[in-house]
Amino acid sequence: MSHLANLGMYDGGDLTRANDELWAIIAEHLRARGIADVPAALTRGPLEDIWNERLLFGQTCGYPFISRLAGTLQIVGTPVYDWPGCEGATHRSFIVVAAASPFRRLEDLLGRHAVINDPESNSGRNLFGDALASVGARAPFFHEVSVSGSHARSLRDVAEHSADVAAIDNVSYAHFLRAHPTLKDAIRILHETRPSPALPFVTASQHHASTIFDAVCEALNDARTEGARRVLRLVGIEPLERQAYEITREFSARADEVFGPRP
Repeated sequence: MSHLANLGMYDGGDLTRANDELWAIIAEHLRARGIADVPAALTRGPLEDIWNERLLFGQTCGYPFISRLAGTLQIVGTPVYDWPGCEGATHRSFIVVAAASPFRRLEDLLGRHAVINDPESNSGRNLFGDALASVGARAPFFHEVSVSGSHARSLRDVAEHSADVAAIDNVSYAHFLRAHPTLKDAIRILHETRPSPALPFVTASQHHASTIFDAVCEALNDARTEGARRVLRLVGIEPLERQAYEITREFSARADEVFGPRP
């Protein structure tokens, strides 16, 4: 059974080349540590086809990991990104609205149209709902909640006035605005959520996560990954444990108060 590797959580555009370059060096360090069947290239495709027992190295959203993947996958470590909104090995969501919209407070969103990227998303749904619950919002708070399928589509829905508000992972937000600078004039940040552990690097449960962690550390200190790290703004990795992601269950429960139970 051949292994898989994937870095699909932040990918596409110039990130594709950066991820390929980063993986080539990680793979080299994994092989040097005696790990067999290291994939020569990243696998791209539906993440549900990759988050399984064949995964040697990948990345997942924190809530699906803790709610249903932790029996199959284990944490290697948590990345540290150098983007606004990141503090150490954390990220957060930016709640965004159209630049010309009248909304100034979260309470102003009552009865409006929200868009989320995925019902399981910690950044697109859970942190969004947690922030709203903190100001007393309760279901049914929105007139309509639609599912876009991606943070990129959610952001464009808001920019194009197809929806009133969305919550975007701050790392994704930074990459989107860097790639599409005209979006800066179309949207604005209404609110920044509280932090959550960043999207973890993971491996299947049968692998030696500590060995993979050491190989990734070596790769991130390897001068040959400097260009890729600069594009990704990936500055390190921290050894967070599974328990750190239990807080995403709290975010999810609070989001249920605003959006109603997840289907």
